[in-house]
Amino acid sequence: MRLPNEFVLLIQVLSEDKKLRAWVESLDQLPINLRHAELKKMVLKMREEGEDETVISLVESLNKKPLLDAIVQALKDV
Repeated sequence: MRLPNEFVLLIQVLSEDKKLRAWVESLDQLPINLRHAELKKMVLKMREEGEDETVISLVESLNKKPLLDAIVQALKDV
């Protein structure tokens, strides 16, 4: 899967932030219902903290398993 440029930037950020990277990698191991709940909590927190909506959209898109898998794989290659 070829990732859009926005996700390449996300991978760069994740590769530099060990805590956030570990969180994203842990999502891959969760059952779908728990992954959705985790992402929902993170999105709400990000909105409360005034994060950029583009970044929030990127995080929300991690609900799509093929995309999450591609990002986790890309992180392994970094």
